[in-house]
Amino acid sequence: MVAGKVRLAMDLQKSPANPKKETPSKPPLSSSTSSGNKFIQVQPHPPDVAELLRVLEELRDRESKLETELLECKLLKESVSIVPVLENNGAVKNTELDRALKEI
Repeated sequence: MVAGKVRLAMDLQKSPANPKKETPSKPPLSSSTSSGNKFIQVQPHPPDVAELLRVLEELRDRESKLETELLECKLLKESVSIVPVLENNGAVKNTELDRALKEI
């Protein structure tokens, strides 16, 4: 799926049977005249495959780190929700100990 998007973004064909000529390193310029003013349009050149792969790897690393951070937050939330229960259990046990000490 990603490879298809990369090919689409780079305007490549699936079959290398008809390889395209290498594009010049500089983007082609076209100019047109409108009302006596000159406009130059710079054609964007397709991103380099290696650059796209590098960006993809960075995004995967970031996604992995964010998923880990999300799991840590969920674990922290669970831990925090247990604290009041543990405090209540501790208070009950202290009350039971105080009663037992008074009986002795």
